[in-house]
Amino acid sequence: MNVLTMMQDNITTEAPGFRSFTLQHAIVAGIAVGLILASCAIGRRLRTGKREPRFRLVWGWSIVISQVYVLIWWIFINKPFEPDKSLPLHLCDVAVWVAAYAMITQKRWSRTLLYFWGVGLSTQGFISPTLQEGPATAEYYLFWIGHLQIVGSAVYDIVAGGYRPKFPDFLTASVLTLCYAAFIMPINIYFGYNYGYIGNRLPESNTILNALPPWPMRVLVMWMIVEVVFVVLWLFWPAVGAIAEGKASDAPADQQS
Repeated sequence: MNVLTMMQDNITTEAPGFRSFTLQHAIVAGIAVGLILASCAIGRRLRTGKREPRFRLVWGWSIVISQVYVLIWWIFINKPFEPDKSLPLHLCDVAVWVAAYAMITQKRWSRTLLYFWGVGLSTQGFISPTLQEGPATAEYYLFWIGHLQIVGSAVYDIVAGGYRPKFPDFLTASVLTLCYAAFIMPINIYFGYNYGYIGNRLPESNTILNALPPWPMRVLVMWMIVEVVFVVLWLFWPAVGAIAEGKASDAPADQQS
């Protein structure tokens, strides 16, 4: 073994990974929040000049282009190919394409799924990431970029796009989420994978899943938690509207005129 090979092995072995709830985690999350807020501010400003649709289209197609590269990287470039993690079968792998489709087409069902998946589920990628690799790896950047595209698109569609969920949207999100689980569960069981984190395995890093019952009861509890989150996301906006109406009705007559 020559000196160069030994140095490369040492670099690979000693390269720091990612750990949740550290300064690095806080910095990355802070940068993501800043980028999302800046994008929303730009979108709202462009909306007054009727240039927002063009900005949204560029956003959506940039997701498509970047995610095509992500697919190529995971399947063809990254070695060795690991079928239990390299296939685009995680919910966030699907959600990022939903984000692109929603930004480009503005179809109601895609905006609905983006809202419930992006705000309700993919935000966990920032709160308790399952990421193990550090900044010296491509996986590190692909993870954060993908989650930023999902959550950023969801927040943008609320702030700049004006999306507000209705009860039928809650039902749509619940049914489509159940369809995803029904599709991925047999794959997980047959091959021993953990896509969607509903397989008979836990993530390598500590997450909320570690506090849940063992599989398969864990899947049922996860579904109940998801439904509670979806209900909160649906009821949030009617509650905000009711509070706003209450304040308006309580305002003095001279302020209302």
